[in-house]
Amino acid sequence: MQEEFNAATDPDTIHGVCVQIRRAKRYDWPVLLLEYGSSDTYPHKSSLRQLRGLLKGYEKYHRVIKHDDDGGDKVIAAAAKYKFDISTIRVCGVNADCCVQETVYGILKQIPKTRIELVHNGCNSDGATNHQDVLDDLRYIKGKRRNVRII
Repeated sequence: MQEEFNAATDPDTIHGVCVQIRRAKRYDWPVLLLEYGSSDTYPHKSSLRQLRGLLKGYEKYHRVIKHDDDGGDKVIAAAAKYKFDISTIRVCGVNADCCVQETVYGILKQIPKTRIELVHNGCNSDGATNHQDVLDDLRYIKGKRRNVRII
């Protein structure tokens, strides 16, 4: 969630993501911040300071850089590198109608049996007129229902 996206600065979205970070830390789950580019190689800013602050010192936190909308391959590579289970992946982020959607599709193309949990109040979008419709659409790929649920 990079600051230049309006959806990333929405207080309700930030709160939803922070709740998920706290839950992950409580249950000792890995947390992956997938960012578009980096401050020194790409014009996007890094994830919100508030999120990074919650994760500071957490051993199961990893930051991964992607360079296009689909970060699915980066998520899968990070899971292999850091040895965490991706049978279930909980997803928060912006923009739901672009990066989140493409990353979810990218993961499911490579590992179709992975269970994706989209956090309703932890996802948002600058451009979508109906946020719920975007999340509902993510449950289907080419008309076929996938193992995606909205929580």
